[in-house]
Amino acid sequence: MSSHINQELKDLKTQQEGLVYYIRHLDIEMIDSLLDNDKTYQDFPKYLFVQKFGHALDRFIKAGDTHLNVYTGTCNSDLCSKGCGGNRFIGNTSGLYMDLIIKVKQGTVLDVYECHQFSTISPKKTLAQKVWIDTTDLLI
Repeated sequence: MSSHINQELKDLKTQQEGLVYYIRHLDIEMIDSLLDNDKTYQDFPKYLFVQKFGHALDRFIKAGDTHLNVYTGTCNSDLCSKGCGGNRFIGNTSGLYMDLIIKVKQGTVLDVYECHQFSTISPKKTLAQKVWIDTTDLLI
């Protein structure tokens, strides 16, 4: 492991920073270890959320991405968390992307869920298809 990565890991001070770091690095095992077993995420029990999230991250990996670039933004939907901050994760090769709201209190992750109407200032690179954690709504 390079000293640059070691330094990045030392700089992670909160559960939220760790979560964003491991999402960026497509590491579902570390995401699983960071999230609390007694919480739900996107209204799923943790084990099911991690399973679905792992499938979503696999789409990036299969598309040739080695990491995700991250940009901050906000939810613009009146139906959920309008004004809440979140992150857009964009595959470094594929342009596939995912928009997530990470609810946090004092650095501790309370919830993670997809945003359906996200706004961010991301690079002019064309976005490819959106990757969803919960695909059950999309099968209609």
